[in-house]
Amino acid sequence: MIVKNSIRQMLRTPVKTFVFLLLILCSGTLLTVGAGLWLGSSQNLKEYEVSFFTIGTVEQKPASIRQDMVWDAERKDYEIFQSPQYDYVYPVSVLQFEGADYIKKPEKRSHYASYAPEYQLVCSDNADFWSVIVEFSPVEDCIPNESVQVHVTRVLSGDKNLEDNYVWFCDHTNETPLPLSKDKTYIAHLVFIGETHGERIGNANHTLEYAPSPLETSQYTENGGKMEDILKEPLSYYEVTPGFYQSEEGKRYLNYADGQLLPCKTFPVTGTGSTMLLIPFQQGDAYICEGNDISQEEYETGEKVCLISRTFAQNNDLSVGDAVHTALYYTNARDAASRNYRINGEQGFNFNILKADGQVPEVFEESTYKITGIYDTVLGESFGNYQMAGDEMIVPMNSIQNQDRCNILAYGPMKGSTTSFQIPNGSIDKFMEKWEKQGITDLDITFYDRGYSELKSGITQMKSMSILLCGVGLSISIFLLLLFNHLFIAKQKKRIAIERCMGVSKRNCRMSLMAGMFLILLIGSLLGCTLGALLANGISQEDFHQTAYDMTYSNVNISDEKSGLEVKNDIFMTLSVSGLCALFLIVTGTGMMIYYTNQILRLEPMALLSGSGNIHKK
Repeated sequence: MIVKNSIRQMLRTPVKTFVFLLLILCSGTLLTVGAGLWLGSSQNLKEYEVSFFTIGTVEQKPASIRQDMVWDAERKDYEIFQSPQYDYVYPVSVLQFEGADYIKKPEKRSHYASYAPEYQLVCSDNADFWSVIVEFSPVEDCIPNESVQVHVTRVLSGDKNLEDNYVWFCDHTNETPLPLSKDKTYIAHLVFIGETHGERIGNANHTLEYAPSPLETSQYTENGGKMEDILKEPLSYYEVTPGFYQSEEGKRYLNYADGQLLPCKTFPVTGTGSTMLLIPFQQGDAYICEGNDISQEEYETGEKVCLISRTFAQNNDLSVGDAVHTALYYTNARDAASRNYRINGEQGFNFNILKADGQVPEVFEESTYKITGIYDTVLGESFGNYQMAGDEMIVPMNSIQNQDRCNILAYGPMKGSTTSFQIPNGSIDKFMEKWEKQGITDLDITFYDRGYSELKSGITQMKSMSILLCGVGLSISIFLLLLFNHLFIAKQKKRIAIERCMGVSKRNCRMSLMAGMFLILLIGSLLGCTLGALLANGISQEDFHQTAYDMTYSNVNISDEKSGLEVKNDIFMTLSVSGLCALFLIVTGTGMMIYYTNQILRLEPMALLSGSGNIHKK
C-alpha cells in the first residue's frame, strides 16, 4: 500500500516524473557511451601493441652519381647510364647510439646460395636459352660492329640446339671490336641483347642477335675490399688456339661452363635475428601457414631450424619437422634474395658466379635444418626487392658459422631491403629526435608500422571524446539526482508531516518518499545504460573500421586472419560496463534519497508543518 501511494504521488505530477525518467535515461546513456568507448579504446590499444610491429629500414644515400658511357652499335653512339657512388660504406654498428630503444637491434642481412640438385625448385633452366658459352667461326672476315653471321661449332654450356647452327653476332657495347677471321675459331659467353641491325642482315629483320659478355669477376673481402681479377681486363671473346684451354682464359670459360647452371639448382638462404625484421612478414605479405615461427630463443642461440615456403614444401613433399639440407657456396652481402631469385622463378644477376681466381665458388658450409614452420605469401603481392624470393629459406643468423666470410661475390652499403630494426610502437618521433642528434645525414630511415600511428591517433581522439562524454554524463547525472531529490523528497515536508501525524511510522514514511522515485531511477538507469552500451558498441565498430584508420586499401585488411590482427568488439564487455554505470546511478541516487529522507524524518511533524525546519541543519 505504501509503495502504491508513493507511485500514485509520482503520477500526480506526470510531466515532472516523465522529465526525470527521460533525463536520467539520457544521462545514463552518455555516461555508458563514454565509459564504454574509453574501456574499448584502451583494450584495443593494448591488443594493437601486441599485433603491430614498428620496423625501421635503413638505406645509405649515394655520395654522387657516376655517369657511364656505353657504346650502342646499332645507334652508333654512346648511351649514358647512371650508377650510385659511395665514398664510404657505413657499418651497421653506426645505428647503435645512446638512447636508441631497440626491441630488435639493427641487422644488415646477407643471403647465401645453397646448391640443391636434390630438390625441385621454382626456377627453370632458362639460362639454357638466354646465355650460352660457344665456340664459333664467322661466315666471313669481318669486324662485329654490326650483326654478323657466325657458325656455332660447339656448345660448351647452354642451349645445345645451337650447335652446328648459324646465329647473328655483334660486339654490341664495344666501339672498336677485334676483327674476326672466317678461318679461325673463337670462344665467347653470349647473351641475347636485341634485334639484328646493320647492312649484312638483308631480310633477317626482327631476328635476335647475340652479344659477347666478358667473364669478369667481383669477389670481395670480409671488409668490402674488391679482390683483383687475375685476368685484369677480360676480353669479350678469345681465339681458340692449341693449348688455349690450358691458359687462364681458357680455364675460366671451362669453369664458367661447368657452373653456369648452378643458379638453377640453387635456393637462397637468408639469415636474420627475427622474422618480423623481414618487411613481407611485418607487412603481412608473408605469413606462417603451417607450424610455428622460429622462437626468439632459437634465433639467439642459433638453432638449426628454418622456415620454408609453401611452394618449396609442396614441390619436395616436405612438412613441419622434416629436415632440409643446405650447401652454401657464395655470399651476397649487397642485395636481398629477391633481387636475384624472383618468387615466380625468374632469375637476374648483375655479377658472374666466379671467384677472383676464375674458379667456380666451392661449398663452404653444409648443414641440416629442421623445418619449424612453413610460410606462404599473399597472392599478387608486389613490393620489388622487399618481397620474398623464390624458394627462400629463413634461418637464424647465428646458425650460419661462416656468415659474411666466404666467397662474397657481391658487397654493398645498407639498403632498405637488407637492413632493418624494431622499435616500440608509437616511438618513431622520439627515435628520430635522438637519431638526428647523431649528425649522420647519409642514411635514410623509413618506418613501417602497418598504420599503427594512424590507429593510435584515432584511438587517442576516441579516448578524449569518451572522457568528455563520460564527464558530461557524470556531471549531468549528479546534477539531476540532486535536483529531483530536492523536488521529489526535500519539498515533501508537509506530506510527511501529515503522514507522521496520522501515525505512519518513520520506516513507512521513508518508503513513501523513496519508492516511487527509486522505481523511476531504476527504470531510467537500466534503459539508459543499456541504450548507451548498444550505442558505444556501434560507434566503436564504425570508428575503428572507418574513422580511426581506413583499412580499405591496406594490406592489414588482407592479412588479418593470418597475422592475428582483429578489432576487439566485445558486446558482453560493453554490457558489463553498462551494468556498472547503472549500478553507480542507482547507488548514488539511492544514497542521496536516503540522505534527504533522513534529514526530513529527523524533524518533528509540527516543525515540518510550520515550514520552519531546515533539513540541512543538524
